[in-house]
Amino acid sequence: MDAPPFGKLELAAAAREAGWTAELEVSGPGGAWRADVLASARTDGLHVALEAQLAALTAYDITARTERMAAYGIRSCWFSDRSRIPWLGEMPVT
Repeated sequence: MDAPPFGKLELAAAAREAGWTAELEVSGPGGAWRADVLASARTDGLHVALEAQLAALTAYDITARTERMAAYGIRSCWFSDRSRIPWLGEMPVT
């Protein structure tokens, strides 16, 4: 079995260090969405998708993915290792 791409393990470890639970590659009902890392707060049930975006993706695509998860009560936080991110500053903030 291959190791997850760089970034996901680090995001999950950081969430756990902060006292959250974290699962890799979690899918929503019927495959409506998929989170790289789904972090869940132990105290209030807040769920946040931590997305390690290493491949090129448009602002439109990221907005659509963010909105799909939001429809299920999942907030999103996007991370990238790129120095130039075309969608930076264009993402909705909730």
